Amino acid sequence: MITDLFGRKADTDRAHEELLRCLADDVEGLSARVGKLEASMNALRELATHDRTDMPDETFLVHTDIADSFRKLVQQMIEPAAGAVMGRWRAASDEPLSEKAATRAEAHIVSHLTRVLFEDQAPALSDTPSAEAVHHLRQHDIFLDPDELEPLWAEARRIIQKTNAARHACEWNFACVRGASLNSRQKAWGPCRAEDPVDFVMAPAYVVTEGDTMRVCEEQLVFTSPWLSGGERPG
Repeated sequence: MITDLFGRKADTDRAHEELLRCLADDVEGLSARVGKLEASMNALRELATHDRTDMPDETFLVHTDIADSFRKLVQQMIEPAAGAVMGRWRAASDEPLSEKAATRAEAHIVSHLTRVLFEDQAPALSDTPSAEAVHHLRQHDIFLDPDELEPLWAEARRIIQKTNAARHACEWNFACVRGASLNSRQKAWGPCRAEDPVDFVMAPAYVVTEGDTMRVCEEQLVFTSPWLSGGERPG
C-alpha cells in the first residue's frame, strides 16, 4: 500500500511539472505575441502621426505646454499692457480717436511688444529689458514703467529658455503676406473679422520642426482690415 501511495505521488508530481512547463511555454509565447503586437501598434501610430500638424506625439508634448504659456502671455499680460498704453494715449490726446482707430493702434502696440520679446529672442540674453528693446518701444511712443515691462520680459525669457532646452528646432514666425486671406497657420484677433484680409502680425506663430515633420503649435495672431479689400479705411 505504501508503495502504491509513493507511486501515485510521483505520478502527480510529474503531472504538475508537465503542467508548469506547458504554462511556462504558453506565457513565453504570449509575451512574444504581445511584443509583436506592441511593435505593430507603434508602427501604425508612427504612420498615423507622420507629417500631421494636428496630432502631437509624446516628443512634442513639451511644445504644447510652451504654446499654452505663450498664449497666456499674449492674452493675459501683453494685451492688458497694450490696453494701458492705449489708455494713456487717449488721455493725452487733444482729439478723440474713433473706436476703429483705437483698436488698430492697440493692435500695433501688441505687435511691437511681441517683436521686442520674440523676434530676436532678446530675453534669452538678459535678465532685464535690453536698452534696444526699450528704445524700439519708445520710438513708437510705447512707454512702459519697469513694473509693467519687466514681468513681460521675465515670462518671455522663461518661455524662450524652454524652447532652447527642447530637442527640436523651434521658430517664432512673424512672416505674412499683407492683403492675403487667412491661412491655416493664422487666426484673427478677437475684434477682427476672419473673412477680412491680413493687415499685420500681432503675435508670431510657434513652429516646431524635426526632420521633415513640422507642427504649428500656435497660430499667428493677425490683425485683419476690410479696407485692404476695398472696405472703409479706419478713421
